[in-house]
Amino acid sequence: MRLIQLSDIGEGKFLNKSSRYISMKTFEELSCKEIIPGDILISRMAKPIARSCIIPDLKQKLITAVDIAYLRPNERLFDKHYLNYMFNSVFFRTQAEKLARGTTRLRITRKNLGKLPIPFPPISEQKRIVNKIERLLSKIDEVKQLIEEAKDSFELRRAAILDKAFRGGIWKKWAR
Repeated sequence: MRLIQLSDIGEGKFLNKSSRYISMKTFEELSCKEIIPGDILISRMAKPIARSCIIPDLKQKLITAVDIAYLRPNERLFDKHYLNYMFNSVFFRTQAEKLARGTTRLRITRKNLGKLPIPFPPISEQKRIVNKIERLLSKIDEVKQLIEEAKDSFELRRAAILDKAFRGGIWKKWAR
């Protein structure tokens, strides 16, 4: 069974960085709970605390490390994307950090994680919020792409200017 670790949880997305496994025997001995595609994973430690992602279908049995909480929302009441965005919000993280404890590394208990307030609009409103967030994030991605293309263009122009300068294109008259 694949062991999902903290390094796999990005801010809003699954990073798929780890590659640890346990045997079925260990799974049964530890009375582990299997996680399934669509579950929301929430980090209980490591910066930032309470970052979350939705587990994709990795085509294998999955469990989580001890410092990861998981949530399997009732889809009639909660949109998993709404919850994922909410868990990754400054609003939620600030609340989580207030309840976290630790001297060297902050950690939030599952009990305290369960105490955090979750705004609970009707499912139709959650879906509307998700659509709006995704439209706005899409615009940000478009702008990032345009910026990258502009950077590439500037680098090419810079290289062309330097090439022309030192091949004599700029100072030919002076050299005569």
